[in-house]
Amino acid sequence: MKLIDYMRIQEGGYSYAVKLKDTKEAAQYKDKYEDIINSLQDKQYYEPDDCWLISRYGFTLLQALDKELFFAPNGYVSPAVTIKKQEHDVTGWEEIGKDLKLTPYDYQKQVVRFCLQESHDYSTLITAPCGAGKTLMGIAAYQEALKEGIIEGPGVIVVKASLKVQWGHEVRKFSDFKPSLVDTYKACVGPELSMLERRRTKYQKEKTQELKKEIEKLEKEIESKFNSQFDADLIILNYETLRDEVVAKKLLEIKPQFVFADEAHYIKTDTNKRSKALYQFNDARVKIGATATPVQRDPRDIFGIFKFVQPQLFPKKTAFNNLYVRYGYGFRVIGAKNQKQLNKEISPYMYILTKEEVSEQLPKLVVMQRHCTFSPKQEEVNKHFFDELKELAQEEKKLSQGKTPAQIETNERIQEISNATQARQTFLQELAVSEELLKGSNSQLAQKFITGDGDPKIELALELIQEIVSSEEKVLIFSRFAALQPVLTEAIENCKELSGTKIAYVRGDISGEERYNEVYTKFRDDPNYKILLCSNAGSEGLNASGCKYMIEMEPAESYAIQTQRHGRLERADSIHDTVFVYQLIMDNSWDTIGQKIIEKKEKFDMEIVKGMSL
Repeated sequence: MKLIDYMRIQEGGYSYAVKLKDTKEAAQYKDKYEDIINSLQDKQYYEPDDCWLISRYGFTLLQALDKELFFAPNGYVSPAVTIKKQEHDVTGWEEIGKDLKLTPYDYQKQVVRFCLQESHDYSTLITAPCGAGKTLMGIAAYQEALKEGIIEGPGVIVVKASLKVQWGHEVRKFSDFKPSLVDTYKACVGPELSMLERRRTKYQKEKTQELKKEIEKLEKEIESKFNSQFDADLIILNYETLRDEVVAKKLLEIKPQFVFADEAHYIKTDTNKRSKALYQFNDARVKIGATATPVQRDPRDIFGIFKFVQPQLFPKKTAFNNLYVRYGYGFRVIGAKNQKQLNKEISPYMYILTKEEVSEQLPKLVVMQRHCTFSPKQEEVNKHFFDELKELAQEEKKLSQGKTPAQIETNERIQEISNATQARQTFLQELAVSEELLKGSNSQLAQKFITGDGDPKIELALELIQEIVSSEEKVLIFSRFAALQPVLTEAIENCKELSGTKIAYVRGDISGEERYNEVYTKFRDDPNYKILLCSNAGSEGLNASGCKYMIEMEPAESYAIQTQRHGRLERADSIHDTVFVYQLIMDNSWDTIGQKIIEKKEKFDMEIVKGMSL
């Protein structure tokens, strides 16, 4: 619900504990909420939690009001477990992060101060909303732990595969620490291993001294190349890489004293290989988990996460389940029990940030970049056609020397070069977004860009969409390529985590009436429409004041279009204190050129239009 926070109870004949949500949205309907509470004869005020205990009938009235005000869907499910925010002593936080390139916000400093307290064994689970800056918290925590002498040596950051590149960028952006992105043993030295195998096979037949020396040299090169991945301040790897036996063995030799597990809900199931791989490092001096959603199923998720954060807290799984998991017929899990006791057990190790706390200190518009990388085949294709562009540019420059504009315009070869250049630029831009865009082209040249290796940026977008939709928010997605809309639609429809999520569309080929229906009747007013896909036709005249998140699939063509896109969220009548934009960047692609174009245009805007020097 958007109006109230609530919890199922069985105390004194009451069925629910309710209180008005502490949000801007809910506050505007405080009178309506109080009218219903005051009308109930069967109620009781519970002072410790500042809430009302009410009957099922009273809850039904509030449920109907929520539906009327926010168009909430039917079928409410009571939360399996509620984690109550606790007040923690975080004195001495003011100087944290002062040596970083970007000074953390106050709330981020307070989180770091809490993480590095011996009173809870330097073991913490951070629960924070999307956009709270968990990356900066992790970097600042590592820096402060070194500074205070709590740890020595490199730290380990474990992340989702799609965020590994992003973490590397942000470590360099926010600090002077040296990051290293670790691959599995095979991914790191695969070609060298293949060569070594061939040399060993040949040596079995020939037994020459030359081959023996070559084998010894290769073995040293393989060891050196693999070990070089661990020569860093912050070692960054994804959960799957941590499962690699050779990688795990090397890390265990290093004995990292600082481990930060981003998206800690990835280890909610204690029996899977991903979780077990992380549990190997439970002896680390400082352990921090971070997630926006610590409980996605039921209390068993808490057990899985805390088996890393503080394994001594719940030593026996059977005892934990008996105490906190509610079972139904056939031992089917149907919910939670003893929630208050569970909350009391885990609260000393948790720092909970609310959306309201984050919004109070963040700027109005928060723009964040999320990076991804090509597959090796795609990288090869990308490089090949960039090299062709350079060759074409050199030829055009040579042919154009000494010619007038009129002569250039009528020169057949120069025009051929211009057309060839434009085609390659277009296909490189499409390759940076999705190969599916290239498949729709009739050009034989476009087909040469297709590798069949998948779409890393589409996968990254899906992960962000899932995270946003699961938090009961809506998302506006921009791409200059209208042809990307059916590609994204198919990807969303094939994602079981987004099953039932409806999509609205804005393109240049729809009428004004259709546009209004898509933007307002569907996306704004219908709770089932969580996603609005827009071409640049939606960058003007569209008010998305109820939307909190935007994804840009590629950099805008100009600073002006980027400003217009962001203006769809940054509205005077926005119901949110802070709105967030995710810009998806494919490394070493046309996206980097697009970024430079925007930076150049922004400089023009600041210097020429606003009269400010950069």
